[in-house]
Amino acid sequence: MKHKIYIVDDTPTNLQILADYLIERGYEVFVAVDGASAIEQITDSLPDLILLDVMMPGIDGFETCRRLKSMASTKDIPVIFMTALSETIDKVRGFAVGAVDYVTKPIQHEEVLVRITTHLSLRQLQQELEEKHSALQLAEAKYRGVFDNAVIGIFQTIPDGHYVTANTALAQMLGYDTPKAFIHSMNDRQHSLYLDASRRKQFQEILTKDHNIANFESEVLRKDGTKIWISESARTVFDHANVIWGFEGFVINITDRKQAEEQNARLQTHNQYLQQEIAIDHHDGEVMTKNEGFRKVLATLEQVAPTDATVLLQGETGTGKEVLARTIHNRSLRRHQPMVKVNCGAISAGLVESELFGHEKGAFTGATNKRIGRFELADGGTLFLDEVGELPLDTQVKLLRVLQEQDFERVGGSKVIHVNVRIVAATNRNLAEAIKSGTFRSDLYYRLNIFPLFVPALRERKEDIPILVAHFLVHFSQKLGKKLERFSDNSLEQLFAYAWPGNIRELMNVVERAAILATSPTLEIEETLELPMDVPAITSSSETLQDIERTHILKILESTSWTLEGPQGAATILGLNPSTLRFRMRRLGLKRPTPST
Repeated sequence: MKHKIYIVDDTPTNLQILADYLIERGYEVFVAVDGASAIEQITDSLPDLILLDVMMPGIDGFETCRRLKSMASTKDIPVIFMTALSETIDKVRGFAVGAVDYVTKPIQHEEVLVRITTHLSLRQLQQELEEKHSALQLAEAKYRGVFDNAVIGIFQTIPDGHYVTANTALAQMLGYDTPKAFIHSMNDRQHSLYLDASRRKQFQEILTKDHNIANFESEVLRKDGTKIWISESARTVFDHANVIWGFEGFVINITDRKQAEEQNARLQTHNQYLQQEIAIDHHDGEVMTKNEGFRKVLATLEQVAPTDATVLLQGETGTGKEVLARTIHNRSLRRHQPMVKVNCGAISAGLVESELFGHEKGAFTGATNKRIGRFELADGGTLFLDEVGELPLDTQVKLLRVLQEQDFERVGGSKVIHVNVRIVAATNRNLAEAIKSGTFRSDLYYRLNIFPLFVPALRERKEDIPILVAHFLVHFSQKLGKKLERFSDNSLEQLFAYAWPGNIRELMNVVERAAILATSPTLEIEETLELPMDVPAITSSSETLQDIERTHILKILESTSWTLEGPQGAATILGLNPSTLRFRMRRLGLKRPTPST
């Protein structure tokens, strides 16, 4: 079923272009050119979402929104303002009259589509939550009705537990046609009533000691073997000599109430889940965690994101540093400008400067055209320097100057280019150790380390594995066109038991392989999760990341007889450019052994 969108804008060109764009993406679109006609049309045919211009003749967007929100039939429809107004007070005014979001003119169609999708999903979750609340209220009403109108059984027993009297209601409650048949069965011990025999003893001990008991709940067996829940209330009966004669009381069948309570508990859990889903939508669904330590990292991130401070993200490979970098950008004042990524470790040493700063035509062999560098592309936005610890020393010098002055020249050029770029850098290396070994400049480190954030490894926040797995299942379900719901219990145990040296990236790969092989909504891990022979186990060793990297590269070099290039060469096996491998070998002090004579 297509979602219905109303666009209200007094500019025909804006209306037509945006309407055509949304129609092409499967939406049913209706348009209006002023507030009055929009209100009339919308109340006749309710849409799923409204895109509303602010500045219009007659009643403006603010008043149109206020009127829509005052009517019961339209008050819950999400309204997104389209405005050229950039003052904060105008945005506050929009939210005050009931809008859920706004987009700034000139309209970016991709941004509008994302916001429409987000708020339609949010509204659907809210509707589901309301339905669950209604079901919860009905269940509670049923519980109250069952409890208030329950059939009451009445009994009398002597101190040893033998029944003296019982009414028809009690007999029938426990599956007997008559009270006489019930009493005979109980007194002859033909029927073991309580599932837990100690409950009967406990019931009599309390009565003997306290002389009364109320709402003593037990699960019992009826004559036919079916189970029910009962609640007993009783008191001690004394004879004329004030000696205990026996006990009398009443029994209520509370099976329906117990079942209703169980259903209520399930509904409450489902409601909490839906509320969490709504909360995730409010946070753009970017970062999810239950780990207290990582929550502190995210709280700190929220504080630094709106500033222009340089942030250095440190953590092992695959821990999600790029996701955090994008979150910082999306929470910043630069979020409407691009975030440009540079993987410093994946670029050939001789081309790093060209990649960062661009080059002029003819600057070097092969430079047949002028190239715009990443700094220029990120002007006004954010530049994410991933694996910044892999930069060659000569490039580090030039990067330091750009960070200090915010200007540079393209390779082979003389024109000074000024940019306004925020830097977010990331590394899996111990930069302090790299400074000691002479492979990273201390002045660049201090320039990047203005606001450090340490990203924990997945093994340090394993409580997040179910959240990440659920996220990946949704992704691969859409990608593969399969219904993927969960992992089997055994597979989940494997996921929790594994050390995850490749962190979140490795977890995603495992989920993708399982999704590809899945033949049912419940996924199984067909492989054995264990560390490869050439990957050191994660232990409490004092080895640094650089030590581990050196050991790994050395093993590959030795296994290939120090052959760097070619299909069977070390660079191909390591997934590196040969020139990048040579640079890392120099940095790590790896040299081919001299043949013995």
